[in-house]
Amino acid sequence: MRKLTSALFMSAAFTFAYSQHTVKGKVIDELGLPVYMAQIQILGADTTTFTDVDGYFKLESEKGFHWKLDIGSAGFKPETFFVLSAGRTEDIVLKYDTAIKSLIGRTEN
Repeated sequence: MRKLTSALFMSAAFTFAYSQHTVKGKVIDELGLPVYMAQIQILGADTTTFTDVDGYFKLESEKGFHWKLDIGSAGFKPETFFVLSAGRTEDIVLKYDTAIKSLIGRTEN
């Protein structure tokens, strides 16, 4: 019985030591529309993902939290976002770059 208890404890400790940290979120543009295929990368880690057609993403990493996310997509200014704990982020808003603003007739604020 003692060996079984020790084995269970060791396997649980191993699982928690190598657990994944997860953050989910949504990337939208200035009009509130989802940004498809925006790249989200954890700085200082080799973890990158892309948003889906609805602008949602999910990042998992063995790196503990305080993540600095680098977010970018063609036609938008790059954005940096800080994540302090696991869970769901607020919506991340990407601003149009000057080339896209000139195409859609919006002026710089």
